[in-house]
Amino acid sequence: LVDVRVAAEADTSASVPPGGRTPGEFASARAGPNTLTPGASVSLGRFAALLALQCGGEVDEKLDVLFRAASRDSERFDALRSVPRGALTEQQTVDALATHAAPVCKAAARSAGIDPADIVSANWSTLTFSPASYVAIDRGAKTVVVAIRGTAQLEDLLTDACCTSVPFCGGWAHAGVVASAWQVVQTQIAPAARAMANNPTFELLLTGHSMGAGVAACIAMLLRLGDADVLAAASEGIRKAVDEDGASEEGAAAATRNVTRAICHCFAAPSTCSLDLSNAAREYVTAVVAGKDVIPRLCYGSVRRLLRR
Repeated sequence: LVDVRVAAEADTSASVPPGGRTPGEFASARAGPNTLTPGASVSLGRFAALLALQCGGEVDEKLDVLFRAASRDSERFDALRSVPRGALTEQQTVDALATHAAPVCKAAARSAGIDPADIVSANWSTLTFSPASYVAIDRGAKTVVVAIRGTAQLEDLLTDACCTSVPFCGGWAHAGVVASAWQVVQTQIAPAARAMANNPTFELLLTGHSMGAGVAACIAMLLRLGDADVLAAASEGIRKAVDEDGASEEGAAAATRNVTRAICHCFAAPSTCSLDLSNAAREYVTAVVAGKDVIPRLCYGSVRRLLRR
């Protein structure tokens, strides 16, 4: 929570307009327990998915973080935790993690009606300010989908509870949702942009339920406004598609354009941002609310008004 407040204060004093920040700003808000940096404490679930579904190129760095995290993760990884560092080859480690992640990926693919191979990146674990999410290619709809799960665990409740407002894209937004949006940007925008470069006619769809819907909406706003950090993450994925997957420069150019035209479908999204941002996003964000569902009407202000009454 302190990191989020510090980032908000930095943004308030900045002279750079929203959407025009230089790479690196908001670093404290984005840096969290799942940040992919050497030596960080991260979830083995995240690396299980990343290594199983998108290994290659940076396996050494990911393995280093993986074994550091192994000392503090769940009992399911006792066997891996007891293996000395370096005793397993990279491929053996990848195979072991793939065995753990494969059933989850297959279940998600079956539910979405797609091939498991079309789930190109996934984080099935949840930490505070880092909801579960995955990137999938819907070939029938010609869409690359970033799907974000809603509140399901204690860590998600802590994200929900961080409900004060912080400056965001020229308006105000839910602090916990904004912090979560930056985490998903760091982990999923590059794979999504890479998939788009390999499928240059596909559009980008962000979607989620409950808290995940609010996160999706915030990411869509950042993409539409051309935020420097978000576009840098997308460019990284597009460059990998060209260098490693053989994508064409034309496909890379199309992906660069289409990323900034992202649309968002929200299901039961909470009150996420100020009215000015909400009105500005009506062109590309569709919110679905079922009847008298309380969650979309619940926010810090409404709770205060209720308590006063």
